[in-house]
Amino acid sequence: MEDAFNDTVQNGTAVDFNPILTVNGSEDGNNTVFEEKLPIWVIFFYFGFVAFGGLLDLCLIFGLLRSKKRGIILIIIQLLFVDILTIILLVPEILLLHSETWIFPSNFCPPFLGGEILINSLSIYLIICLNFHVISIWNLHFHEASQGKNPLTSCNGDDSNECLVKKNETPTTSRNLTIDYRRKKTDVSIIFPCLLIWSVCLSLSVPQYTLATTLKVKLDGFNVTLCTVINTQYGDLLQHLLLSFKVIIPLGLLTLSFLLLIFKLYKSKTASSLSNAKNVLSTQRLIILCIMLTLTCFLTFLPRNVPYVMHTLAKNKTINDVESFKIPPLHNFYISEYEAILLAMLHYSSVPLRTLVCMVFLPTLSKFFQRRIFVCFKKEEQT
Repeated sequence: MEDAFNDTVQNGTAVDFNPILTVNGSEDGNNTVFEEKLPIWVIFFYFGFVAFGGLLDLCLIFGLLRSKKRGIILIIIQLLFVDILTIILLVPEILLLHSETWIFPSNFCPPFLGGEILINSLSIYLIICLNFHVISIWNLHFHEASQGKNPLTSCNGDDSNECLVKKNETPTTSRNLTIDYRRKKTDVSIIFPCLLIWSVCLSLSVPQYTLATTLKVKLDGFNVTLCTVINTQYGDLLQHLLLSFKVIIPLGLLTLSFLLLIFKLYKSKTASSLSNAKNVLSTQRLIILCIMLTLTCFLTFLPRNVPYVMHTLAKNKTINDVESFKIPPLHNFYISEYEAILLAMLHYSSVPLRTLVCMVFLPTLSKFFQRRIFVCFKKEEQT
């Protein structure tokens, strides 16, 4: 059966099946005319809404790049950059869902499926990384506050990172005292987590880049082109692996980090009695930022991926040959094309929502936005 499908792709001819699926539309000659499920002006208005969020992302990235390069800032810059790439992905996806067939050149199919896996995986894994990074910073500050030690007076040893005093061994300069604030640990490294996230997400997208192709079929007299993975053996294995790494594992980690953030936020309120609780209390707003980003992710992630899980688990039970080649995000057994467009719009609405959350809850970001981007306009008004 796979050889027949491979010959179909190579020859570019349409194969006639007797599918269970029916396509709503009418045929005019050799072209298929599908019914519009959603007014086109609504779709383009949505494109403008998301593009406005991408423009704000560019402004925020420009401001954050000129600030101090802390770990949380670097993670947010990566997240905003991925959101900008998401805009490039959502436009063809929604147009394809609206057309109910593949309307782009065949060479665009592998990068589309591969890019969809890469970008959506990066978005959720970067939020998970941000959550655990903030939790690590809170643990660091809480550990320092609970010890109640002054880094200028309490030094356990010369090599202690908790001691800011650097001794001089030269006898002639024995009265000089050097305070090196670089010895104080105030942040947690993000190099290894970010490299791991990018490596995992790139590994998930590579099979789609190599195996994806277009397939022309005829459904009840209508010519339809599918963007799919032809090899059924590797295709089924790939879909189940993607189900684990795109939905199950991220959802578990996201839920775990969310519960830990709630616990840390509650514990921060009880830490005000500590002597050095200033840094612990300053982390509260970062925790609130991560909680809001996580809630936004739950709101936009779950509605679309629940049908995706149901589709992948039910795919092995299908007896129709055409149904077995229909893979998300363009096709789903349990929802119509109209519902798929609405869920896709809700899913990609996370781009402007995340931007607004960062602008409101990220500490000092509003100051970056005003001082570093609109400083030229303020000078012109003063002159």
